[in-house]
Amino acid sequence: MNTMPSEPIRSLSDLKAFVVSLVGHPLEFSDTNKCKTMTTVEGKVKTLLPLLKSKTGAEGWTRESRHYTYVNDSIDVSISISSAPGCVLLLAHISSLHRQNLAKLGL
Repeated sequence: MNTMPSEPIRSLSDLKAFVVSLVGHPLEFSDTNKCKTMTTVEGKVKTLLPLLKSKTGAEGWTRESRHYTYVNDSIDVSISISSAPGCVLLLAHISSLHRQNLAKLGL
């Protein structure tokens, strides 16, 4: 079941709503700035990853060591997940805003 938005995500509230739609239940978010947020999800990556792929499609996911990243330029989003003790750490970015913030810092 694909739950992809029809237009690019432009606000943090829309990004959070998208992540909740992928995970399927309410989450508590910790905002680090206006372009990214993070949360923890109970369980393990090996359980969460197939759920996320079932909603986003398998295309766009890459793996580096124990970290998985999803990038979708058409909706301007990137999501990273990795194992943490007793949960999965999920970081979500509005890609274009994140790049702008990095550029302001000279990165």
